[in-house]
Amino acid sequence: MKKILTTSLIFAVAFLFTGCREWLEPSSSDEYVPETAASLDEMLVGEAYPTGPGSGVDLFVFHNILDDDIKITDEPVGINPNSGAIQTEILQAIFTWQSDMFTLMGDYPQLISSWVWDDYYERILGANAALDYVDDANDTQEMKDFVKAQALGLRAFYYFNLVNLFSQPYNYDRTAPGVPLKLTSDLSTSFTDRGTVEGVYNQILKDFDESERLFLSLPENRQFSENYRINLPTVQLLKARVYLFMEDWENAVRMADSVLRYPQFTLYDLTQFTASASNPKPHFSNYDKGETMWHYGEMYDIYSFANMTGYPEEGTDYRKLFNASDELLAAFPEEDSLRRNLYIFDEYSDTTLMGNKLAMGKVMCDAQCVFQNASGFALSVRLSEAYLILAEAHAMLGNSAEALNYLNTLRAHRIPSYTEVSGISGDELIQFVREERRRELCFEGFRWFDLRRWGMESFSHSWKLYDNEPQRYVLEKNDPGFTLPIPQEVINRNPGLTQNTLAGERNPM
Repeated sequence: MKKILTTSLIFAVAFLFTGCREWLEPSSSDEYVPETAASLDEMLVGEAYPTGPGSGVDLFVFHNILDDDIKITDEPVGINPNSGAIQTEILQAIFTWQSDMFTLMGDYPQLISSWVWDDYYERILGANAALDYVDDANDTQEMKDFVKAQALGLRAFYYFNLVNLFSQPYNYDRTAPGVPLKLTSDLSTSFTDRGTVEGVYNQILKDFDESERLFLSLPENRQFSENYRINLPTVQLLKARVYLFMEDWENAVRMADSVLRYPQFTLYDLTQFTASASNPKPHFSNYDKGETMWHYGEMYDIYSFANMTGYPEEGTDYRKLFNASDELLAAFPEEDSLRRNLYIFDEYSDTTLMGNKLAMGKVMCDAQCVFQNASGFALSVRLSEAYLILAEAHAMLGNSAEALNYLNTLRAHRIPSYTEVSGISGDELIQFVREERRRELCFEGFRWFDLRRWGMESFSHSWKLYDNEPQRYVLEKNDPGFTLPIPQEVINRNPGLTQNTLAGERNPM
C-alpha cells in the first residue's frame, strides 16, 4: 500500500528525482506520495516542467545547431585555447553531424549537451510520478484533473521532441525504431526495446487527447491563465503540430483552427513595434503582446551553442562563433527586412555595430543585443504557428485560397505596407509556405525538424577556425545524420536497445 506523506515532505519527492541523471538504482518509488494533489501540482513545476532560468535542465540544445540557418562565423576566430582541444573536437563533431559526438562527450559530463537524453526522461519521470500518485492524494476532483492534464500534456511534448531527435521522421519510416516509452514512475534503469516511431506517435496523441479532455472539463481559469503552465490552447496547438508531422492534414486543420477561436490571443503587429534602449528587439517571452500561449525553457537551452564566443589566436577582439547563415538571411526579401532585422540579433563589439547577424533572436536583450539570461523564458508556443500549420495543411490539401488567406493574415502583421500574395498554387504555394515558416520561426527550434519531415534534402556546413580555409561537410539526402545517435552510455546501461544506423566518419569535401 502506498504511504501518505504530509505536505511538508513533498521535498523528499523532489529530492528523489534530482538524481535521475544517473538513473537511480531501483528502489520502491511508492514509498513517497504527497498528501494533496496541490502538492503534486507544485512538484510538477520543479520536476516535470521545462522550467525557466537556472533550472539546470537542458532539453533543446540540439534544436538549432544542426540545421541550415546557422553557420560558423567568417571572422578569424576560434574556440578559446584555454578550453582545450577536446572542446574544439566535440563542437566540430556536433556541427558536422559526426556519429561519435556523444562518445567524445563521454569523458566531459559537464557539457550540458551530453545529458539531453537523460534530461528528457528525467522530466518524463516527474510527469509520471504525478500521474501515478494523484488519484490517491487528498483533494478535489478538479485539482486532480488539473494535475493530470498538465502531466499528460508535458509527457506528450517531451516524447514528441525525443522521437524527432533520436528516431527517423514519421513520414519517412514509421516502422523504424522509436524511443523507449516509460509511462510509470518505476525507477528501473532498464529499457527493453524502442518500439516503433508510429507507436510513440500513437502514445503522444493518446496523452494529448486525454490532456485536452481533462482541460475541457475544468473551469476557464484552469484552462488558461497567464501563469506559465501548459494549458488547453497549447495542448491543442501541439496536437496540430503532431498531426502536421504525421501528414494528417485534415486533423491538423481542425486542431489549429480551434486555437484561432480563442479571443484572448491575437497576432502581434510587428509593424507597430517601437524600439527603446531597454527594449531594442521584440520578444515573445511574456503575455503582453497577446500572441503567446505558453512560455518554457531557459536561455541556455536554445543558445548554449549560438552564444559561444570565438577568440583570435592573439589579442582579445573576440566575436560570436556562430552567425545566421547566408541562406537564411537571403530568405527575407527586401520588403520583409523589418522582420529579419527584428527577429535576428546584430553583433556588437561593446557599443560598435559589427555587421554580422547572430544565430539567435526573439528573447529579451539589451541595446547591444546581449540576451538577458535572468529575464525570463527562452521559448514560447505562439499563435503564429497555428496560422502556419493552417497554411501548410490547406496547401497540401489543394485549398489554395484558404492557405493564402492564412499566409496573408500573418504577413500583414509582419511587413509594413503589405501587399497580399495571390495567384500561386500547387508546388509553388507549398514552397512559399515552407519559406514563410523558415522566416517566421527562425531560431525557435523548428527548422531541423522541418528539414527532416520535408524530405531530408542535402545541405552542408563549413567548419573554419582562425584564418584557415573552410572545410565543407555535407549531409546527404536521407543521411543517417538526420537522426541523432543514442548516447553509447545509454546503450551500455540498456543492452536491449538498438543503436540507430550510424554514418561513417564524415570527412570534408
